[in-house]
Amino acid sequence: MRPPQATRPPRRALAPAVRHYGAGRILARVAMAIGAFLIVLGMLSPVPIVLGSADAVGGIMSLALLGGGLAGAGLTLLLAAQMALALFDQADAARDLAAIERAKWAEEARRDASA
Repeated sequence: MRPPQATRPPRRALAPAVRHYGAGRILARVAMAIGAFLIVLGMLSPVPIVLGSADAVGGIMSLALLGGGLAGAGLTLLLAAQMALALFDQADAARDLAAIERAKWAEEARRDASA
């Protein structure tokens, strides 16, 4: 035989989740696009070496430094944008958790008031 289970009153549905920080999300996505573009530019910097015109743009070493710098800057910008998006998602999740807890407290207060 099963033990009796506590009956819970039906819960009200929470409001649909709203994504806040729209401007920050847009700026983070723009930063991601710029970072990806810089990475591609850094990867394309050896093209003059392959084509044989490295002396016209300053030599092999300067192109290698330029490519590494562009790729590094792009990766850093991409990482910063990903961190910003994660921060915005975390803030939205914390806001949703606070709303859930407020709803629980209100339900408990209503139940205690009626008892």
